[in-house]
Amino acid sequence: MRAYIFDKYGYYEDEEFATEFDYQGWHFKLEKTDKTEQELSDLNDYLKKMENLFFGSGVSIIKNRDGNFLSVADFGNCALVSVKDYNLSANDLLKLHIYFKNEEKEAKYTIKEMAKLWEDKIDLIEERILPSFKIDDYSYEKIMTTIIFAIGLAENALQYLAELILDYGDNIENLTLVHKRFYQFSSYEFFSPFNLVIDSPMRDLAELYKSGFIDNQRLLQLLSNYNPSTKEVGLLIARILYPTPLFDILDEYYTLKKDMKLQILEYKEKASKFLETVKNLEKLLVEYYNIRPIKWMNE
Repeated sequence: MRAYIFDKYGYYEDEEFATEFDYQGWHFKLEKTDKTEQELSDLNDYLKKMENLFFGSGVSIIKNRDGNFLSVADFGNCALVSVKDYNLSANDLLKLHIYFKNEEKEAKYTIKEMAKLWEDKIDLIEERILPSFKIDDYSYEKIMTTIIFAIGLAENALQYLAELILDYGDNIENLTLVHKRFYQFSSYEFFSPFNLVIDSPMRDLAELYKSGFIDNQRLLQLLSNYNPSTKEVGLLIARILYPTPLFDILDEYYTLKKDMKLQILEYKEKASKFLETVKNLEKLLVEYYNIRPIKWMNE
């Protein structure tokens, strides 16, 4: 990989097999992509809005020696992204959400579309991933228990989405630029074009919460900046229930054929404590935002 990055881009990294590296205050990462050259060019143009909003962020897709954004490697198509190191705060997240809410006024997204993605993921796990674990593995029972627990949370989250549609309708309002995941809350995660999507700002708050960057009280403080509707807070609690951390681990296990048993078991160790925290949060959200109570959390 080191030779490939040097041949394509002229950067020489220290680690032979690494796909990302730091250089003079910038973080570079080679990202796999299914986008075309034109789509990458358009995406890079879109990033200029981000650069103008956060002056000096330095986010861009780097052209290779051939003058193209898209590069072809043995493992597939890829693109090199650069982001300047940047000290982030919650105010930056709010700033992003407010600015791109105005930029994305014509965007459309529904709860049913969101639920379909979740349902497809559950189907994949039940039909393909669960059967791929060997029953004679010493950790098989613990792994199955953990995954079934997570699927139960996901199905409860889906039920909550269905109730939101009944109560408030299908459309998701106040769409803006948000992130697929927050596992580090780093400048690279924040600015990377391959981590950006159009969705409710509640998605970002849910991801920060599930990754452990904010607790119940901090979440309530951040929510006050958005003046959210009951429906939006309902979307927040549903997203918090949906177990993306474990499902992402299972994705990596299935698609990359990596041994992820340790990560799955670590999730199991944290799951019970996390659920207790969410139960306390649910009570606060019922009190402050009048969301529909989740019955099984109060039994």
